[in-house]
Amino acid sequence: MKTHWKKLIDHNFINEGDLDNGNIIATIKSVALEEVKNHQGKKVDLHVLRFQEPNIKPLILTAKINWSNIQIATGTPYIEEWVGKKIEIYYDPKVKFGSEVVGGVRIMPRAPILKLPEMTKNNPKFESMKTKLISKETTLEIVKKHCSLSAELEAELKQLINAK
Repeated sequence: MKTHWKKLIDHNFINEGDLDNGNIIATIKSVALEEVKNHQGKKVDLHVLRFQEPNIKPLILTAKINWSNIQIATGTPYIEEWVGKKIEIYYDPKVKFGSEVVGGVRIMPRAPILKLPEMTKNNPKFESMKTKLISKETTLEIVKKHCSLSAELEAELKQLINAK
């Protein structure tokens, strides 16, 4: 595995070097003003976004666009309501510092798109799900919120439901 040089600059917080394998989806744990060292080694107070996942480094929130995008992604402007919500972190190579293009870490202005597990006939939960659909304990719409169905399987399940 190769090491991006930016991983060496500030290994305590997320930077673009942490995103060389793609975007990160993280669950917000807290937002708080913390004392951190800036690039010159001087201690400054900055807002830090921490995550529930222990393997994801915290993110310093200095860019107003990231604050705004978190609000959009979580659906609320209140930081207390951000706790437990997921966000997607990505690298934007077009970020400028003054007139210089330096690249930077950004928050996606939408909730992350999470891939649902696919339901197949071989899945151990398939028969139970089918039984609940037939007995009207659940609906196809509810099932599709928890798993993805191929078009063929969905059509087959609809036929089964309408036959009963």
